[in-house]
Amino acid sequence: MRLEDAAGLFTAEPLRAVRASPPFDAAGMDGIAVRAADTVGASETAPVLLAPGAFDVVDTGDPVPGVRDAVVMREHVQYVGTAAEVRAAVPRGQHVREAGEDVTLGELLLPEGHRLRAVDLAAAAAAGSTHLLVRRAPVVTVLPIGDETPRPGDRGHVIGACALRLAALAREAGCEASSLPAEPDDPARLASLITAAASGCDLLIIVTDAPADRDDAAARMAAQLGAEPGPGVAVRPGHGVVLGMVAATPVLAATGYPVPATLVFDTFAEPLLAELQGATPAPDR
Repeated sequence: MRLEDAAGLFTAEPLRAVRASPPFDAAGMDGIAVRAADTVGASETAPVLLAPGAFDVVDTGDPVPGVRDAVVMREHVQYVGTAAEVRAAVPRGQHVREAGEDVTLGELLLPEGHRLRAVDLAAAAAAGSTHLLVRRAPVVTVLPIGDETPRPGDRGHVIGACALRLAALAREAGCEASSLPAEPDDPARLASLITAAASGCDLLIIVTDAPADRDDAAARMAAQLGAEPGPGVAVRPGHGVVLGMVAATPVLAATGYPVPATLVFDTFAEPLLAELQGATPAPDR
């Protein structure tokens, strides 16, 4: 993938520098590049005057010509016609960033399974990378299901808000996520809805209006399609959860209240999504 498109994705292999950074001896300051030996003896009372061919004007980051080995800051240079007057001797290497000072050729920049940030992309670019091998962002679909007709302040709005919350949590985990429109608790439709939703994603999250150990049509349909209710899961709140597979897609169903749904996501969904991306789950999860 192009470097500029990789932000937020996870590396699929270790990233190493394909060139040194800086790739050449570079000026660390604006000023003039000189031979340190030419400034020996320079002082305020006995300045050294350098002829035009004895120095090169450089800006920060410019290559230092091979015959030069030091840089005098612009503020410490006075020009006399086309000559440059230096009022202090400079040591070899002053204000010169040596090639490879930041990164050496072949140096490990990022491990496999690292989520790429802006600073990582900048470091990769400075070390010569233009493309990176990354893992595809998992696709997460959230399907809210419930009998309630949404009215201001009723439970239908709680379920819808919870679905949006779970989709946002999935995006924060590096996924492509979307929340489908809320569906009524209609057993005749749920099997096809769940099957269709599962076929287009890597993880299907069902937000239900009742725990899996009660008369919840979404849980029953998911179980018929291969997912199994797990009321004995040792997590509370959120113990009424459905975990399983529909065809080859993992399915997670939880009660549509913010706290238990978020805890279920942290406990079950986030580690799965991290594994799909080759990443290590956050230590506090």
